Amino acid sequence: MGGCFKLPCVHAPKWPEELHELKASGYRLLALHLEGSTGHASAIAPPADGAPPPPLAIVVGAEYEGVGSEAAAICDARVRIPMSGAMDATLDSLNVNVAAAIVLERVFTLNRDPDAPDA
Repeated sequence: MGGCFKLPCVHAPKWPEELHELKASGYRLLALHLEGSTGHASAIAPPADGAPPPPLAIVVGAEYEGVGSEAAAICDARVRIPMSGAMDATLDSLNVNVAAAIVLERVFTLNRDPDAPDA
């Protein structure tokens, strides 16, 4: 539970204009979106050329509405979490908390120091 106090987050009262500020600061913006065309694993993978990855901002929306079309258009990629083929095609996705946790765990794993004691 205490880990949430170490997670950087932003309150954005001028939403979605703040997304432009993040992009201008060098962030890569990933919208978790039901119509995502990029799988989450490839979206957060380090650059193939070995260059340092840019900082990521993961954009999540409210339950049911998700990330709005205006915000999603500003983002660099609309990201999806691949679902099992056994799931009914009428089901949309995981709830926002679970989806964010899956993507953030992958981000943290990629950024974890391999020499850290708990790695």
